[in-house]
Amino acid sequence: MNTAPATLQEPAFFGPAFEALYLQGLRDEVTPRLRRQLAALGLDLSRPLHAAYSFDTWLRCLECTAETLFPELERSEGIARLGLAFLDGFRDTLIGRAVFQTSRLIGVERTLLRMDRNARTTNNLYRSTSERLSPGHVRLTSFVDDDFVGRVSDARLAPVHFQRGIVRGIVEELTGRTPRLELEVVDPRRHHVVLDVRWSLTS
Repeated sequence: MNTAPATLQEPAFFGPAFEALYLQGLRDEVTPRLRRQLAALGLDLSRPLHAAYSFDTWLRCLECTAETLFPELERSEGIARLGLAFLDGFRDTLIGRAVFQTSRLIGVERTLLRMDRNARTTNNLYRSTSERLSPGHVRLTSFVDDDFVGRVSDARLAPVHFQRGIVRGIVEELTGRTPRLELEVVDPRRHHVVLDVRWSLTS
């Protein structure tokens, strides 16, 4: 059974995020067992999705899915793989098709510089800033919005690694090259991290 829908006064991830990951990106990998596990955590994929789910539901579903599908990987790397799967699924959603159409027109650098705008389509708690340091080099800073500091608990920073997978997928999709990513944790209490992204400009 789906849990009661989250309100926007609490940290929440929106239904389209679950749609992109579970109904699109992982649609061939969600086994009956995983489906039952997710239902027990508050995500019933046999029913229409809510408009929003609590941060805790999103987090528990990510951790359960990574452990089930990628047991051989460290948890952070399994979560990053889910970020890649999310991006694959997001491309097939109504919002995602529009975002990718724009991204192909403006290129990878400007797409990364718009990460905050795009992230707001999936959740209400993460904010980000971005800075172009040089051609093929962008620095992304993300953090929990001031309204939700102290209301998000996750020592392993799973959504941060999820975003890392998304960023890798964006660069690979738009350039055909695997980027070099370096993650620095500034303040784990508010998930304040800096992701340094570099990619080759030559074939």
